[in-house]
Amino acid sequence: MSTNSEDLNKGALIATSTYIGGFIVGYLFNILLARILAPEAYGNYKVAEAFVGLGSIIALMGGSKAAAKLLSEDIIGGNSRKVWTYVWFYLKVVIFASVAIFFLSILGHHLHISIFNGSSYHPILLASLTIPFSAASALIGCLFLMSKQLVWSFAPWRIGYPLLRMILCGAVFIFAGSLSDMTAVLLMSLAALIIFAFQFRQAIKTDLISLSGDSIAHDQKVWLKTSIPLMFIIIIQILMSQVDIYMLEWMSGETSVGHFAAAQTTANLIMTIKNSVYAFIAPVVVIALKSNDVAMHTLSRKYFQLLIFTALPLSLIIMFNADSILVWFGHDTELTEHALKFLTLGNMVDAIFGLSVIWLQFSDDQKLVIKILVTSLIINIILNILLIPIFDIEGAAVATGSVRAASTLIITLVVLKKYRLFPWGKKERQVSAE
Repeated sequence: MSTNSEDLNKGALIATSTYIGGFIVGYLFNILLARILAPEAYGNYKVAEAFVGLGSIIALMGGSKAAAKLLSEDIIGGNSRKVWTYVWFYLKVVIFASVAIFFLSILGHHLHISIFNGSSYHPILLASLTIPFSAASALIGCLFLMSKQLVWSFAPWRIGYPLLRMILCGAVFIFAGSLSDMTAVLLMSLAALIIFAFQFRQAIKTDLISLSGDSIAHDQKVWLKTSIPLMFIIIIQILMSQVDIYMLEWMSGETSVGHFAAAQTTANLIMTIKNSVYAFIAPVVVIALKSNDVAMHTLSRKYFQLLIFTALPLSLIIMFNADSILVWFGHDTELTEHALKFLTLGNMVDAIFGLSVIWLQFSDDQKLVIKILVTSLIINIILNILLIPIFDIEGAAVATGSVRAASTLIITLVVLKKYRLFPWGKKERQVSAE
């Protein structure tokens, strides 16, 4: 990938279309599930789903994100043996970490940790089975992205995964007459397995990987040294978006989680827009950092324009129509109207100014990003503890939305000071004149 406008426009179109298509399918799936399950069961499912997202990042140890730095030359050069060595190493990491997460989940249940409390097992335990397939799929998808096979990178997981879950859950409900949260989570694992198998087969078919490789031990240490800091950044970002749902599970209960999940799922449209641009732009950021100021300003300007014309109007539509949108979920979810507005506002600020995080993430300032995000996460947890007992769902939304927006703006100021890079960039002639 390059930083020229034509490539960026093409990548933006494919990524955004796929992510939005996936969001629509996922949104329909969530509406279906919210209406089939009771609020408590739907809340359990959403907690399990959030656990899969976090567990997948931990299991993969940042391997998918580090690939943009470590494998770009090998993929461009067609070195499929080296690519397979990398993939096989991180697949082994995924297997080991997933087993550890599974047994830690069982331990959590037997130690009566709040989120696992109850006489029966929480769906989180079954969700642990999804983690290895989700993590492995993310790794393969990253390889497709760097080889410019954007459709194969985005479509299977973003569209195929929610579509397959909707078909499987719908089929079980139609033929069995009922659907439990445990069954829905088990079907989630089956869908993840099918998607991973499909992607892995396609990677072999297109010679992206070759099932033989070179065992270079010292490279593995370099890989982990690069990927683990990226993993911590991603984990903190995920926790920032999920801590509210865990805190509600702990402090309020499954019904509140179920209602809050409807608002969170809707507000995630803005994060979907952001992530779609992030997905194709991350490898380009690496190139721009190695190039010159013109490339960095061009990329910033293009990103900012894309988010202004997409995230901003969609955020306003959601905030002005919050109650009408939430009523689709049933079970009085329209009561979370104010929570949806707070979450959407925080996501909008994060999306528009969020490229600053990627600039630091792929530069030498990863530790600074981690410090800012950890501090933000701690503040978010404290605010949740203070606000949930008073305002319940709205308190969780205010905590997460405000902290997310503030942390992104702080990182934006750091990038401005370090690179003299405004979020909206500058035109090439302006940069050249300096």
